[in-house]
Amino acid sequence: MRDKLKSHAFLFWLIKVVIAAILAFFVVNIFCIFYYNIPLRQSLTSDITDYKWKANAYQSRLTEGYGYGHIDSNGYNNDKSLAEEKQPDVLIVGSSHMEGFQISQKKNMAFSLNTLLDVDNLSTYSIGISGHTLLTNFSNIDNILKDKSPQYIVFETENISFDSESISRVINNNLPSIGGSERFEALSQIPYLRLLYLQLQNLEASHMTPSAVDSEHSKNTDCDIAPLLEIISQKCQIANATPVIFYHPHLSIDDEGNVQPLVQQDTLKAFSTACKDSGIIFIDMTDSFISEYEHNRTLPHGFMNTEIGTGHLNATGHRLCAEEVFKSIHEIERIKK
Repeated sequence: MRDKLKSHAFLFWLIKVVIAAILAFFVVNIFCIFYYNIPLRQSLTSDITDYKWKANAYQSRLTEGYGYGHIDSNGYNNDKSLAEEKQPDVLIVGSSHMEGFQISQKKNMAFSLNTLLDVDNLSTYSIGISGHTLLTNFSNIDNILKDKSPQYIVFETENISFDSESISRVINNNLPSIGGSERFEALSQIPYLRLLYLQLQNLEASHMTPSAVDSEHSKNTDCDIAPLLEIISQKCQIANATPVIFYHPHLSIDDEGNVQPLVQQDTLKAFSTACKDSGIIFIDMTDSFISEYEHNRTLPHGFMNTEIGTGHLNATGHRLCAEEVFKSIHEIERIKK
């Protein structure tokens, strides 16, 4: 009799534990819907990007900065006022920096640049999306120019040092696509598992210090990207599109408050010269970023809930990039008139 009561008591306890675990998991997922909720990815082949997000899906995140809104009808993170532009005059092509999940859609570069270019009657749209480096976007250039037919194609990059193998792969049209795991995509429908995956990624990234990253990039400074830039320029010329590349370096502040860019000057000079020789407009954000810091003590990267000066472009960074790109495009439009 006593053993039977113990058995019933254990079973009752086990049921309570299971119910509590289910309720806890449910509550955590409700929290994650607001704290970190990214849409499902849709892998693409022979398209303008290697993947895009589920159209019209809701997204929000508080893990770095704070951004929320709906993915547009094309699968990219733009304010709905820009989503109607099927063939925009100015197309922004970039990585997660241009995707801008960390800030409001009305504060990202695409929206800011679109507002500034009202004076020139030019529309702007962004297909910036996570993981798409400058080389990844170069590899999709044919599809981008064919599908969007922009007057200006604006490439964003935070890196100007590339290894020769990757450059060769882009030239030979065999750069690996950014693939997605079907198993992960299925699991990622659960908000908490998406957040757990992000935490594992951040843990792995935390073992790579800024100096280590800079050292890794410095290994590739001897490679020559000029032939690739020449190819990109020629393709844009055939499509009647003006290519623009803007580079946004991270800044370092020493103990005395002096600020300087985290970039090797010889690499910057070589890249800038290669762009000029190939007919690509190159915009270096260094001076603009330093000026902003000296006048307002504001850095272009980082957020209050992470670390100032690191990570993605913040609202200030997006605004400054929009202003500098606007200056270049506006000057071209002024000369045309």
